[in-house]
Amino acid sequence: MWWYIDGTSENGTHAFSLIIFVGSVFSPYYSLAKTRDLQSADPENFCSFNLALYNQDKKIWTMTEFSKKHINRKNDCFEVANSKIEWKNNRIEIEIDEIATPFPKRINGKITVSANKFFLYSTWLDDDKKHRWGPLAPHADVTVEFPGLNLNWSGHGYCDSNEGDEPLENPFYGWNWAKAHLEDDSVLVFYDIKQKKGRERVLPLRFFPDGSVKRIAPPPREDLPGTKWFIPRFMRAEPARPAHILKSLEDTPFIREVCYPLVFWGTDNL
Repeated sequence: MWWYIDGTSENGTHAFSLIIFVGSVFSPYYSLAKTRDLQSADPENFCSFNLALYNQDKKIWTMTEFSKKHINRKNDCFEVANSKIEWKNNRIEIEIDEIATPFPKRINGKITVSANKFFLYSTWLDDDKKHRWGPLAPHADVTVEFPGLNLNWSGHGYCDSNEGDEPLENPFYGWNWAKAHLEDDSVLVFYDIKQKKGRERVLPLRFFPDGSVKRIAPPPREDLPGTKWFIPRFMRAEPARPAHILKSLEDTPFIREVCYPLVFWGTDNL
């Protein structure tokens, strides 16, 4: 399972993405352990806080894995070594104490996620109903404080969670996920899922500030330039205003993160 949180500063010059893993899908060690003996490969032995901090053209990245002897799980708190995520004072508080990679540097700071409405929405991703996903705070306010990096900013953000009863690679070839914040504070999410068995699925959902969720008609898929790893990518957009890549944040064999300008119902979104 994982929690995903991201945020962008009000002026658009800073951003972050954070994935907190129990059984990291990006871990070569977890992958090797599953290859050797799937039944004994305990996901709690491969936990991490994968943080990326973006400051214009500068990026700081952390992803140190820890075994289960370094984790502490409670109903309202999850700790991995010295970092933790906690539900406190009706908001999500995240304390980061990590080492940057590939150039070692201690990264200490705090991220706070608050929202007028936290969601309890959850839906199945696969036909066998073994994998579940849902936003916790589709439209959130975030504050980011990393004194040692001279980072202190506020902006808007997003938080969701994904959990499963089996390894992610069992039912899926891959997936494509995108979101857009709209002017009325609702959030669009497009989740395209390619299953190994069964049809391709798409979740085109709009999350409203009052907590309601509406399924919408998905716009057509539009192919975009592939990555340097020859991985295809696409986006859903209205034909009148095709999507294009503004900036590539991550381009690796296992994850691609990009910014797109999108138009929905006549309004520009990112």
